[in-house]
Amino acid sequence: MKILPGQRFAYHKGNDPKAMVMSLRWEEWKKQTTAYFRQLDETLLPVDEKGGTSLVPTAYVIGNSPYYQALTAMAVKAGLRAAASFNRQYDKYLPEANGHVILIETHEGKPIVPQKVLEKYYPKAFAGLSRPSKSIRIKNTWIVFVDPSEPSPKAIEKTLSEFAKAP
Repeated sequence: MKILPGQRFAYHKGNDPKAMVMSLRWEEWKKQTTAYFRQLDETLLPVDEKGGTSLVPTAYVIGNSPYYQALTAMAVKAGLRAAASFNRQYDKYLPEANGHVILIETHEGKPIVPQKVLEKYYPKAFAGLSRPSKSIRIKNTWIVFVDPSEPSPKAIEKTLSEFAKAP
């Protein structure tokens, strides 16, 4: 078995402790280890889903029921992967959403997330409310404000599709 507890990779170097090159013989050990890992079949390594970067753009949804379900469905239809929907625990989810798309439920132009809370992680994010697209990019994170009562889900889906294709 190549995977040890703690998701550490193990590789066989022999069973004779006198013949084995241990890390105490630093220079020789570095050469042997480098040579081994240069030939490593990466499919033997475990996959860390949480620490890896997904190739599929991800959407986080800030919304209340039943609106978060509609926003999540919209994101998936546009080609995004739905990661989480939430309307509290902002200090947990907003940092996780960094580098992804955040859909925020609004009503009559007022987002359900307080400005101070959102802008703690994404400064000037509320400026997206005044744009025709109702969206803004803060570094590598897209924030889209969505009013479920507005009759333009096609425009939102088009915008989300563009986000899904963007690098």
